Parts: sequence; structure tokens; C-alpha cells
Amino acid sequence: MAEGSFQYITLSASLPHLGALFSNADLPMSRFRLEERLSMLEDEDRRLLDRVTHVTSWPGVDGCDTDAEVVARFDAACRSLEAHPDLAAVVRERLETRMLVAALRLRRDGAADPAPVAAWGRMAIARAIRTNWSEPTFGLGRARPWLRAAQALCAAGDHIGLERAVLTEVYRQIDRAADDHQFDFE
Repeated sequence: MAEGSFQYITLSASLPHLGALFSNADLPMSRFRLEERLSMLEDEDRRLLDRVTHVTSWPGVDGCDTDAEVVARFDAACRSLEAHPDLAAVVRERLETRMLVAALRLRRDGAADPAPVAAWGRMAIARAIRTNWSEPTFGLGRARPWLRAAQALCAAGDHIGLERAVLTEVYRQIDRAADDHQFDFE
């Protein structure tokens, strides 16, 4: 076992179990303690983690002027994760979730056609949205069951409920990805 493996085992074992999203009244760990633990990462892995957290957080795309810029940032992050395909899949899934929520909001705000979605590139999710614009869940309700609730919350103008539903789904996505990774970087 490589020397770095032990530090990742130590890091993984030192992180608290988070439990279900929205179930804890208190944070299980302070940001200071988290940063202290993350200092165990190799420099290259820390840079990758920073890049992933930057692009998947709202402030990370806040400076983008167009949807195409957001997609380009996600694409660049995924290219930097070639050695970590499972992590790249998490990043792509996060982008797809954002695209779906953005499309729901566009339609709710009166967009009669999916013209703005053209800037989102040729990803399968963007094609599905364009092709199935008039369907409540863009024809993806079976593959993405959370989208039905998100569509209803968005249509009702329940912004907090929508954000809660989206965050719950993102948390599930991360949980599914983590199932196969116990003591490695991912």
C-alpha cells in the first residue's frame, strides 16, 4: 500500500457521518476543522478538489455572463478529471441538474420555446430539453423522478421548496457516487 493511501484512510475516517440532508440542526464539523483535515490531501488532489467545488458551487459560476461560459467551466473541470472518471461523472451530473432547473425556470418565466437552451451545447440533456420542451419534465420524469416534484415546486413559485428538492437530489447523487469509494480521493 502506498504511503499516500494511509493518509487518505486517516482523512476518510476522520470525517463525520453527515446523515440525511436537513436532518442536523448543527454542523457536524466546523469549516476550520474540515480545512485542517483536507490538508492531508496531496497537493494535486487538493487543487482538483478546489476546482470541483468551485465549479459546482454557485459562487464559482457567478462571474459567468452567459450559459455557454458556465458549460465551458464545467467542461474544463471534467477534462481536468480524466484520471478520476467517477468524479467527472459527478460534476457532469451536477451540471445536468443545473440545466434542468434552469430550463424549468425559463419555461415558468414564459419562454415559449427552448431557444436559450441552444447555448448549452450538444449534451444529451440539452437535446432532451429542446426536443421535449412542452412536456412538464422534458420527457425525463422516469429517469429523474425528482424532476416531477421540482417542476411542480417551480410552477408554484415555491423557491425554497425547489432549492430544498434540488439540494436533496444533489446529495443523493453524491451519496450514490461515494458508495464505490471508501478510502480514495473520490
